[in-house]
Amino acid sequence: MISLLVQVENLPIKPFEISEIEGLKGWVITLAFLTLVMIMKEVFKLFSDRKRSKEMELLMNLTVEQKAFNEKIENHFQTIANKYSKNSSDSQILTISKVLFDNASRHLQLFQRKIVEHNHIAGNEEIVKQKIYDEVNNTMNNISSVMDEFCSSKFKVASEFINPIWNSKITEMMYRNVTLMKESSAMDDTLERLFKSIKHEYNVNFKDV
Repeated sequence: MISLLVQVENLPIKPFEISEIEGLKGWVITLAFLTLVMIMKEVFKLFSDRKRSKEMELLMNLTVEQKAFNEKIENHFQTIANKYSKNSSDSQILTISKVLFDNASRHLQLFQRKIVEHNHIAGNEEIVKQKIYDEVNNTMNNISSVMDEFCSSKFKVASEFINPIWNSKITEMMYRNVTLMKESSAMDDTLERLFKSIKHEYNVNFKDV
């Protein structure tokens, strides 16, 4: 046993060449780098999935909030309709239309602010645009429903003077606001100016018949 140990101890040990050490270090660094890349890819995928899920959750929350707000707007519009009779004068009908358009403008101003505040536009542009379009249609349909209750002195239903093209104009304006402008007061101003022109066009349509 002693002689065996002596033989082993006396065996020559070949030292690593410098080139071999450098080569080994290179392989270790490469392996570490590839491992890090794989880990980062998994982390990024997990983060992206969670971020996407969070964005969709915010969109759903906005939908729930807006549904409740829409119910209040519809009730408000219906209250306006109930206050007046179908035999209202032309001047009263124009006053009612002004109130309705002003309320719609304020409502949609709040809606576009909510979209920007939730900050979930990037990557969801088409979803956001569709939500704006749906909200605009719903709001304008509420106005039409109220104006259906009134007739002009020329026996025209007051809702007939509402131009469907306005829905697209409002939608495009709001979409540009939330994707490009994003500053609340500036967004409000542009939408308010658009509704001012809509009110003017409604009055012209009403009086020209």
